[in-house]
Amino acid sequence: MIGIQIANAFREYQGQHGQQGQRGTRLTQAQQCRVQWLTGSQPSDRIESEGGFTKLWDENEEQFQCAGVSPMRNVICRNSLSLPNFHLMPRLVHIDQGRGMIGITYPGCAETFQS
Repeated sequence: MIGIQIANAFREYQGQHGQQGQRGTRLTQAQQCRVQWLTGSQPSDRIESEGGFTKLWDENEEQFQCAGVSPMRNVICRNSLSLPNFHLMPRLVHIDQGRGMIGITYPGCAETFQS
């Protein structure tokens, strides 16, 4: 299931890079790695909490290394809360069922950033 979600998310990305290959340009090793080759796999770890659980897949698995993804699935029980968290890389969020609120925080702007 997670493989299907990842493949759908990167379909547009692949379409853009696939067109470059059709024009006769040489593909790099990263471009030769196809997200559509991802296969369904079982999570390697499951972390239980009060409000649900998190499933983690082994990010060192060859297919995930090749695609540059680190799959994770959060399942939140009814009337539970997922606390705010921060990730250094972009995320794809897919909600299967239910409704809720999501907020996005950007770390500063050019006028307030100080080094």
